[in-house]
Amino acid sequence: MDKVTSIFQKNHIKLNIDIRHKEETLRYLAELALDVGVSHDLVQTYESMLKREGEFTTGFGEGFAIPHAKCASIVKPGVFLVKLKSPIDWNAIDGEPVSLIIGLLTPAENNGSIHLTLLASLSRKLMEEDFKKRFFLSHDQDELFNLITEALTAFENE
Repeated sequence: MDKVTSIFQKNHIKLNIDIRHKEETLRYLAELALDVGVSHDLVQTYESMLKREGEFTTGFGEGFAIPHAKCASIVKPGVFLVKLKSPIDWNAIDGEPVSLIIGLLTPAENNGSIHLTLLASLSRKLMEEDFKKRFFLSHDQDELFNLITEALTAFENE
């Protein structure tokens, strides 16, 4: 559990956020990363996420997006959850709007395994219908924290 708690904490969860655009959401994630000490440069972190989003959408469908970045301004790995007040267009692969955003940020100097392990751990859990349903319907910070922690347990074993 130590690895998971070092990258994901309850203050990384923001609920009922009133954001109307993907770019605004990415900036919000960059600000949050700066506020909690995961990043030391808001602009570089934001631009890294924006660049990654330009390469291929991180809107995985069914209301979820997992924007991620790996850059020099990120000082330690971090996972963030932002649950929006209203769904927004994300250019998701299914064409549907997104209301749940899980941000993954990792330092550039990491060999890539942390980034890929986090992404794989979350993606696997999001394929489980029961997990997805509980995750989507919950508005409780403690429950959401436990669900993300559960999803990240594969990272713990790496």
